[in-house]
Amino acid sequence: MGKKRLTSIATALVLITLLSLSITPVVMAADGGVKQVTVSVTDAEINPGDTDNITITVVTGSSIDAWTGTITVTDPGTGTHIKAISGTGTVSVSNIFPGTFSNSPDTDTVGTYSISVTANIAGQTAVNGTGSFAVKTWYLTLSSYSIVKNGTLTITVNTADTDWGGDITITEPTGGGSQSATYDFGSGLSGDQTTTVFPGGAGWTGAADTASAGVYSISFDEDGTPSADDETFDVQDANPHVGNFGATTYACAGCHRTHVEVSGAKLLKGSTQLGLCNSCHDGTGANTNIISGIYLGNTEGTQNAGLRGGGFTNASMDSDLDGTVSSMPVTSKHTAGATNPRAWGSGALGSNDAGEVMSSLECGNCHNPHGNSQYRILRPQPTGLVADAPTSDVTILASLETTKNYTISYDTNYYRDMGAYPTGVLSKMTEWCGQCHERYEAGAGAGSNPRGDTVFLYSHMTEGLGGECLKCHVAHGTSATMGGNSASPTITWPANTPPTWQGSESNYSRLLHINNRGVCIQCHDTADLTSN
Repeated sequence: MGKKRLTSIATALVLITLLSLSITPVVMAADGGVKQVTVSVTDAEINPGDTDNITITVVTGSSIDAWTGTITVTDPGTGTHIKAISGTGTVSVSNIFPGTFSNSPDTDTVGTYSISVTANIAGQTAVNGTGSFAVKTWYLTLSSYSIVKNGTLTITVNTADTDWGGDITITEPTGGGSQSATYDFGSGLSGDQTTTVFPGGAGWTGAADTASAGVYSISFDEDGTPSADDETFDVQDANPHVGNFGATTYACAGCHRTHVEVSGAKLLKGSTQLGLCNSCHDGTGANTNIISGIYLGNTEGTQNAGLRGGGFTNASMDSDLDGTVSSMPVTSKHTAGATNPRAWGSGALGSNDAGEVMSSLECGNCHNPHGNSQYRILRPQPTGLVADAPTSDVTILASLETTKNYTISYDTNYYRDMGAYPTGVLSKMTEWCGQCHERYEAGAGAGSNPRGDTVFLYSHMTEGLGGECLKCHVAHGTSATMGGNSASPTITWPANTPPTWQGSESNYSRLLHINNRGVCIQCHDTADLTSN
């Protein structure tokens, strides 16, 4: 036997050895021809009545090889369903089953469906491939696959089995605490069965709920068949400012429309930004009613209590320190929606003016409408200023507030309880507000030592005040009233620049949260002031 022949035999033996490791039948053609057929399915398991996608990949030795073949699917009842296939060269062909297969195909029968494929070129040996998929005995359907936080749903076990039992377990996403809840169907059941509502329905045990956004997993264990089926559902924050949008989010549609109902720029549903924000925050959508200045919910503050930021039309607060909270019209506010407002005290010391005039003031100048990781979705850098625009971020993380609370609380003297604010928030507020009102930022001694600015030569300290800007002011609007010296009509405004605002000069309250100058007595005790 010649050396060349021995080499050929050795090569063939190596090839046969390698091929024996593959589960896919392969026939090698000397020149061209079909070399390999593989079968794959999109879903290894499907529900009764569903379709499956069978992909046949035929590998040929030449790009000009024209081949023909057949797919045969045998159902659990031993019925066969055939479809002819063909192609040229190496190609993958997708085939939907039941689709156009012969002999009235369907997937109504529970069990395994086997797939056999034959492909060849005329006159050459046929090459085969095999595969399979299964139709489930039990499968889950949900009343809804996407719900809002704290929403409910029911789960149905679908089956033709006439004697079954089992239980369903729901597990929260990791961010929600990974708690679980179980519903036990019992045993001896026949056909489809549906749970009571989750969460809260009779028969559910365990601590899981739908209070956290994310993907929840469902597992069904039939007696004797662990993990007989599984499903997932999405819990989404109905708040369009959530900042972490799911793959099937509906948050976008809360504010935007792509083609119809577009009233404002950026595809907004409202003709103005303020109008759009108010369409939810007026008490008809969001729990934070910023128009009336009250909180309508019961999970993130005291229901019907005043918002910490006040309101834009009314504010619910105890501005006269008598222990009674009243809802009254605001006497001053950040003029959201106004054109050409002035950012009082913007710019560095030495600017020697009253502050930059902005083109407009909108909710989005301070808040990120899409959400972020900041406290109250405040922007790290407010927008709107040009010449005096901030140049660095001020970070106040939302995670500082371990229990969210939108509402005002008061101490024993009926002052706003600054201790109720999250640790780390108050200490950053002067720095954050100072991005627009930079010359209002002042440390100890600023009221006695000239600061080198002809307009804001002296200033009351705001840094290290034990509440900083929020010690005296609210962010949105106040109902505090001014009288006597507090309402002097002869006040000289910075740089003799009278403001344009709502209301009259004689009752303008500068966002202070106590009537007149009651905020002064919070810190400056009367006995100390009169002792000398």
